[in-house]
Amino acid sequence: MDFRTRDRWLAVNYAATIFISAFLLFQIQPLISKYILPWFGGSAAVWTTCLLFFQTLLFAGYAYAHAANTWLTPRRQAAVHLALILAAVAMLGVLPGDQWQPRSYHDPVRQILIILAVSVGLPYFVLSATGPLLQAWFARSFPGRMPYRLYALSNLGSLIALVSYPFVFERAFDLPRQALLWSAGFLLFALCCAYGAWRLWTSSSLSPTRGRESAAADSPTWATPRWFHRLAWLLWPAFGSVVLLATTNRVTTDIAAIPFLWIVPLALYLVTFIIAFDRPAWYRSTLVAALMLVAIYAAAVVHRLGVGYKDVVDAGTPGLVYSLFLAPTEKSPEVHISTTEFLVVNFTAMFAICMLCHGELVRQRPDPRYLTSYYLLIAAGGALGGAFVILVAPQIFKTFYEWELSLLVGCVLAIGFILRALVNFIFGSEDKPSRKPAQYLLLAGVVLAVFLPSAVILLDLSEYLQPPIGQAKLRTRNFFGTLAVLDRGDTPLTHMFFLKHGAITHGAQYTHETRRREPTTYYGRTSGAARTIDYFRQQLTSGRMNLGVVGLGTGTLAAYADKGDAVTFYEINPAVIEIAESGRWFTFLKDCRSRDAQCEVHLGDARLTLERELHPASERPVSSPPHVDGEGSGAASPQQYHILALDAFSGDAVPIHLLTVEAFELYLAHLSTPTDGAPGETASPLHQHGAIAVHISNRYLNLEPVVRGIARHFGLFAIYIEDEDDDKHAVYSSDWMILTRNERLADELSHFAEEQAPYAPTILWTDNHSSLFDILK
Repeated sequence: MDFRTRDRWLAVNYAATIFISAFLLFQIQPLISKYILPWFGGSAAVWTTCLLFFQTLLFAGYAYAHAANTWLTPRRQAAVHLALILAAVAMLGVLPGDQWQPRSYHDPVRQILIILAVSVGLPYFVLSATGPLLQAWFARSFPGRMPYRLYALSNLGSLIALVSYPFVFERAFDLPRQALLWSAGFLLFALCCAYGAWRLWTSSSLSPTRGRESAAADSPTWATPRWFHRLAWLLWPAFGSVVLLATTNRVTTDIAAIPFLWIVPLALYLVTFIIAFDRPAWYRSTLVAALMLVAIYAAAVVHRLGVGYKDVVDAGTPGLVYSLFLAPTEKSPEVHISTTEFLVVNFTAMFAICMLCHGELVRQRPDPRYLTSYYLLIAAGGALGGAFVILVAPQIFKTFYEWELSLLVGCVLAIGFILRALVNFIFGSEDKPSRKPAQYLLLAGVVLAVFLPSAVILLDLSEYLQPPIGQAKLRTRNFFGTLAVLDRGDTPLTHMFFLKHGAITHGAQYTHETRRREPTTYYGRTSGAARTIDYFRQQLTSGRMNLGVVGLGTGTLAAYADKGDAVTFYEINPAVIEIAESGRWFTFLKDCRSRDAQCEVHLGDARLTLERELHPASERPVSSPPHVDGEGSGAASPQQYHILALDAFSGDAVPIHLLTVEAFELYLAHLSTPTDGAPGETASPLHQHGAIAVHISNRYLNLEPVVRGIARHFGLFAIYIEDEDDDKHAVYSSDWMILTRNERLADELSHFAEEQAPYAPTILWTDNHSSLFDILK
């Protein structure tokens, strides 16, 4: 084989290794995040915390690559990197074991970071260092050839990994098989990288200095970067990272914490890198800035109006345009925004801002001599942005205000770029022909035409995106999201408090003594949950009704408990428990206990807690809030619930891990059964099969096929009950599905059920295999 052929194969190997490493880098992110998501209650913050880990480790890998390229000879670089690869292969274990499941939720961010470090830390570090290190090897091996297109190739590999995950891997393979495929891919990467390291070892006789001089010999002569260039390399990617994570937080909190909604913004983020590094000529700052203004304004107005929450009118695209741009006030006609429209508005704004950040970043790229330091600062900026959103913002903001703040900063940047373009046009190079006074007047008019609307937009945005301080009785934020207690009502009889999680109402209660026990929002007297409770209540002659509820909110379902009954709530968010237990705004739990009913709240993820109640763990938490049992009751037998209500929300959706086959096996084990009745006798309500009431109200996801799939799998009756709004009693429309083996209960509820289509679709989820594509509205 001649040298030319060997060089061609070496170049192909460099490209293939970089592509594979980038693919694996971004394939592991949704895989491991989805695996540990149920351990932390399906919180949207799981993904952003994982992103912080991956960004930080990416920075560590780039720092290692920069140090190796600066201080080590080529042979030592090859030896050290090969040793790291072998160590990563020896420690290859993608999915963490059950022993890493959390026992408490006092510091979930730290727990997630430790789990990721133990399971994928070293392999991810090696993969993250490979991109910049092999680009430096490429520049050394092929002097005069610019390595920056390899960075675009790297981002292309990352993009393909992200796009293929929800469309191919998540749908075709369960999680253990996905992990196995990823491990096989890592072995392929190790072989390719080992070949490159071997070629560097056998053929390199250059010192680091000579290598850099040779690589730069035929490249463009660029000035040595100054401090403000390096600061720009840090700040542009930092702001882009803030916008990415803030937008992801907003979208997943309002819709659902699912891989698809993690991947789309990250994929768009990578597209901006690909365009900027592979096709710099496509980037036009003025055009991107104009797109930013429109997209940011649309996202801000949607955020301000909260369209789709009240009397919704499906006005179509003309109505949407009118509401967003021609009449952006709270008295504007309400327009229904579909899932797609909501995502497009938010993702377009994010894409435009990131495009501006990365376009400007590429405009200031240095000579390949400074390649690793350039990538190092890019990675550092990404990690700083992630640290701000995950670690700093929750300490200084009570809401997800970093999203609103990033839009305001993006708007200012966009206006600045547009004005800069106009100034450059007016006061351009001296060789431009002289202009007449009329032309200057025309140009002044153009400046005013841009400046005045921009000023209006900024004023509007400053109102739409202001922090909502003083508009609530309480605002708090933690790992599980943002909570707010709002009060409404003009008279003592209508005054009530609402609990909001993000934009979603999690319960409300009247404050007047005569109305405090009225069940409100999704739990009215004609809701599916209430009718199921009524069934057991009407036939109950002795003993107590035993009710379990997954998801506390304000504790509204406790309003149905009477003397001798037992109500057990399962709640993962300590802040929700503190609000519901305080009795300051909501007294459902307090009033329930005052009626001599037993009312407990178990702190922790419902599935993990129910599992420990079925098979008690030896460890228990050190402390728990009042009336709270941190890890379950400790009983070695099922809870024998007559009704187990699933009402745990993550944004506007039940977390996926609460709707799988394995989850319902656990729920059914905790339901009451008729086995205690005497043979030949009609079972009393206490000895009948219990029921699972699933709250499926959702603006974005159609959960009915999933629940019907569960019912078919276990041979359960499935009764779908819709309830309508009742403004007089603050009752919202709600959709409940009741699953049971109790034929008598099914017959009673069928009078209130919606008629089922002859061939209603069904979807079956398991812990290892689930996808939301088929249920998006």
